[in-house]
Amino acid sequence: MLRAVAARLLLLHLSLTDAYRRSRDRTDDGDRGDAGLSTAVIAVGLVLIAGVVIFYLRQKATQIASNVCTSTDPTQCQQQ
Repeated sequence: MLRAVAARLLLLHLSLTDAYRRSRDRTDDGDRGDAGLSTAVIAVGLVLIAGVVIFYLRQKATQIASNVCTSTDPTQCQQQ
């Protein structure tokens, strides 16, 4: 699931960046360095990917924590 979401976010990011670069190339007045919009698109894409990764890791950690055996008898823990 995480790979599919990450792939979709990456494709969205790349398509937005490509669309911006194409529009910038049509109206290019010379090399002025990085534009603010492309930097913002990259930053937003990275934040979205980080959010998805954090959500996934939190879900896995909660699942693992819910399966921790709290019994003092080790034989009961192995049955779960």
